[in-house]
Amino acid sequence: MRLIHRKFAAITTAASKDESRPFLTGVFVKEESEGKVTLAATDGGRLIMVEIPDAGGQDFPAIDGMPTEDNGVQSGIIPAEAFAKVLKANKVKRFMPILEKVAVALRENGEKQEAVLAFTDLEQPTVTKVPIRRGTEFPNYTQVIPDAEKAVFTVSVNAGYLAEVLMVITRMVEGNRNGTACVTMRFFEGPNEKGGSMVPFRLDAEDEDGAKIVAVVAPMRKY
Repeated sequence: MRLIHRKFAAITTAASKDESRPFLTGVFVKEESEGKVTLAATDGGRLIMVEIPDAGGQDFPAIDGMPTEDNGVQSGIIPAEAFAKVLKANKVKRFMPILEKVAVALRENGEKQEAVLAFTDLEQPTVTKVPIRRGTEFPNYTQVIPDAEKAVFTVSVNAGYLAEVLMVITRMVEGNRNGTACVTMRFFEGPNEKGGSMVPFRLDAEDEDGAKIVAVVAPMRKY
């Protein structure tokens, strides 16, 4: 069992909505050693990964129907819609920070696998069981994440300011002829001056609990 803060429901933004590729329409959850858990979602053009270092549930209140023992299922793909719905449903106020988290356990259910997600306000627990796809179906996303140590240059940006600017641009250009809101990013002194392919744009962030967030945006196709 691992604990995932409700704010990480936002990772579902990167999940695909293409039902012909069902393995991309969910959030990949992998239980690591020493209480760590990794989340990832991608639609093939963008990727968000979250590594939560201390997600062990030893201090979480006991909830009936919530497995506490590891049964060997280390990874799975939880449908994005169900993942977001449960995490957003946790409206517990901040009097106990641990209650802002959702307990997630992966387990076998006959020939299939399921995820059990639970949260509580200490009075009324909520337990949801969701069928999941096997984690082995998820692509090896780590191979497309550029090595931060090999970055040509690094820029630290106030995330709130960047989001606000992009939102303003979106509202200004959403009615263009292509029907999509686009922003152009130009990078100079890149490593591919002799005609090599453009590298993705990597973003890194870390929250107050030490969770590492990595976002990768592939270059926009020119129409």
